[in-house]
Amino acid sequence: MSSKSSRFTQLCAFFLLVLLALVWSIKGDLSFSIIRLPEWDDFSPPAAVEQAGLAPRLNTSWHKQIALEMGKDKTNLTAVETPHGTLDRTRVALLMENRPLPYLVPLLIHFMSVVPPEWSFRFMGSEESLALMESNPTIRRYITQKKLFIDMIPYDIVENINSYDTVNHLLTRPWLYEEWLWPAKWLFLFQDDSMICSASKLTLNDFVDEDWSFIGGSAYSTTVPNGVNGGFSLRKIPHLIQALRTRSFEEFVADGDAASEDHYFSMSMWDLPGTKMPIGTEAIRFGVVIHYDPDPNEMPLGFHPYSSDGLFRGREGQANQDKAYAYCPELGIISLGRWDSAAAKRASPCSWARGMNLYGIAAIPWFPSEVLKLATATAKLAVKKLRTSQTLRHDDHNMFFNTFVLAVTLVATAAAQVQFLGVAIAGGDFGCQIDGSCPTGSTQLPLGSNGGGGDGPGQMQHWTSLSKPLNLFRLPISWQFLANNQLTGNLDSNNLGKYDKLVQSCLSTGAHCMIDIHNFARWNGGIIGQGGPTDDQFVALWTQLATKYADQDRMVFELMNEPHDLDINLWAATCQKVVTAIRGAGATSQMILLPGTNFDSAATLVSSGSTAALMNITNPDGTTDNLLLDIHKYLDEDNSGTHKTCTTDNVDAFTTVADFLRQTGRKGIVSETGASSDSTCFTDFCSQNSFINQNSDVFMGLVGWGAGSFDTSYILSLTPSKQNNQLVDNQLMQQCVIAKWVATAGSATSAAAAPPASASQVTVTSRPIVMTTVSPTQAPATGVPTSLGDTTYTMTMSMVTGTAGGDGEGEGLLTASGSPTPISTQQPSSEVGGLETASGSPNATGKISSPSGSGVVTASGAEESARSSVWMTMLVMTVGLVFTCNLCF
Repeated sequence: MSSKSSRFTQLCAFFLLVLLALVWSIKGDLSFSIIRLPEWDDFSPPAAVEQAGLAPRLNTSWHKQIALEMGKDKTNLTAVETPHGTLDRTRVALLMENRPLPYLVPLLIHFMSVVPPEWSFRFMGSEESLALMESNPTIRRYITQKKLFIDMIPYDIVENINSYDTVNHLLTRPWLYEEWLWPAKWLFLFQDDSMICSASKLTLNDFVDEDWSFIGGSAYSTTVPNGVNGGFSLRKIPHLIQALRTRSFEEFVADGDAASEDHYFSMSMWDLPGTKMPIGTEAIRFGVVIHYDPDPNEMPLGFHPYSSDGLFRGREGQANQDKAYAYCPELGIISLGRWDSAAAKRASPCSWARGMNLYGIAAIPWFPSEVLKLATATAKLAVKKLRTSQTLRHDDHNMFFNTFVLAVTLVATAAAQVQFLGVAIAGGDFGCQIDGSCPTGSTQLPLGSNGGGGDGPGQMQHWTSLSKPLNLFRLPISWQFLANNQLTGNLDSNNLGKYDKLVQSCLSTGAHCMIDIHNFARWNGGIIGQGGPTDDQFVALWTQLATKYADQDRMVFELMNEPHDLDINLWAATCQKVVTAIRGAGATSQMILLPGTNFDSAATLVSSGSTAALMNITNPDGTTDNLLLDIHKYLDEDNSGTHKTCTTDNVDAFTTVADFLRQTGRKGIVSETGASSDSTCFTDFCSQNSFINQNSDVFMGLVGWGAGSFDTSYILSLTPSKQNNQLVDNQLMQQCVIAKWVATAGSATSAAAAPPASASQVTVTSRPIVMTTVSPTQAPATGVPTSLGDTTYTMTMSMVTGTAGGDGEGEGLLTASGSPTPISTQQPSSEVGGLETASGSPNATGKISSPSGSGVVTASGAEESARSSVWMTMLVMTVGLVFTCNLCF
């Protein structure tokens, strides 16, 4: 290596260390863990991703529809509405996949965006792949709109045949076409390694109009009948049924023909009357499988690049690969692991990174620590090969480089989390009606015994003592209480003093504290500035509050709770006067929330004209600094927050608001949202909050409703209960609010499981979990009762024994699952003292000591972390970068 190259390598390594150290310093409360992965002689990142059960999301900002659907579009694009109402049930697209592959969701969304809109879609998979699909709000929306149907592959088929035979078996069953797909006449079948190119001038309907019986990837011959590849194919269902009735698949195989469904159908149809089959020159217009030599005048509809050796073959392979990427950048979605063998050896060392560079924004939420799993396994293989004097192959260098690209991209985007998270400490608003009447006799200030309400100060202390403290509390109060029912413009010093005690208890925690005037833009029925209280009276209210708290930078001024049924332009003019007065009173650094009409609902903020009117409000100097859109939204049928059942995850509503804020360069805070603890709400509420986190570039914060003086029996209660002199959060608060905050943004538990059948709450203690197991290679499946706090779980133990590694070490996997939240451990079967991670309910992590043979697996209690392993990770990533720099630069 030259001295120049050496210096550059050192600079690369130093840059990586600085980057990771910076991320660690900014997000130093993250719990990084290293989980031991099995060693493969021929290790590849795709295998590691699948083995680790990771599911990252693609950064597909270059693709309009995916970017819009995922809510991550950074450009001023207009949302594309798919006309689901024009679906043609005779045309159906089908994807079958048992594995929860990382890119399944973006892949399916891409296909749904480029296939003609009248086509419906079906997904058929395993319990794991279905769970992956259902965890995504965009996919759930398509299911609700009946654009997409999902089904589980029958267990008897999955259990008795392998994955390849599963496809062949299913696609040759007459009932699939006569019953399950009925009334479909056209079937478009695609696989996880196929791709339609959005730049194509052709569509599926063009080939339907040409009336092909079965057209797929390029045939092996250009002039004579031969098999058509079915992994990316269009099929005419009446002709499929005709082939099945003429000679069954089993008879076809028994006659000595190849046991693949696509070969069976394509060869059978050549012999059937009335069918139309393509030769190679015709099929290549539909899809390219092998021998890709692009014709610029007739590019294909798509690709099925299951074989890198075939697709980019010969001396021109790299040039053709470049042309394919230029024409069809969507290939990057499926390129992970596709072109990392023979084709990669012919390519430049860094070319494979183009596919990996698409990784980044988390669609299926994931921990940065999952990146570390992959990085750790990568470096472990490198050390192992160097230790055994093995030569690092070209593919190894590709692997290290792309692991680095993946890790840096994901770590860089790991901060996708709202800046502020908290809870409403309600009680000062009790009795307020939507007409603005707020009888002060109903007020229950949450000051414990001093205010006649709940223990708000204790609750705030509880939430600010978490490993990552909540940092925003909303303190609702009525105008009537502050003014002692006198609309004179002056506040009552006695009542203001009582409210100030709540404010000061909030400020003492170090959190931001939000004043919320909870009057619905009214006073006893009259609309502010529109026939009710005058603008001057409203300005006087806020001038006095701003003067009192001008020196408190952590105060937040929410001008009004949920205005409704008013002239939005007049209301915006009123708010402008208040903003000017607040800044004039010396409160120049505080955030001010600007609420819209229709109860400030995210679903109508844009359509009602609220955003357009409110975003014209400025500070006295003409800037809009710290002027934020106020946003509310509930999940029940009428957005009232009064029903037990949830009917939406609000992703559509928040997507519209997020798009507006991005286009205008503004931000907002979701200052009120909540759900019940009904089983229908857990998934939707968690998904909503994950979506808000994922769009933290425009949503600065989220406040859950509510606690304070609310009893734990309140339908939307987030109030912690008191058990053994400790405050304990309910499951909804734990899973859908705190877990989005204490855990890394976009954690793997975003689409939370339903609550336990029992309504009792789970107490988290530091009590160790101790399990004694038999020799790992002999471990039977057995139930082990285990106590965690006040709850006992039965964990099912099972052992999967892996193959021996290159140095003679064997691998095994021990798993334990329980209810309501799985408790899982991983351990090697023949190594002593490995560093592992165990997770328990709800947040238990720690080290596991795992000697070979009989032993004791001990997981330390809740919320312990293996933070120090981040330094190991930094070393690991540096090793990867050194290999990269040596080869690529």
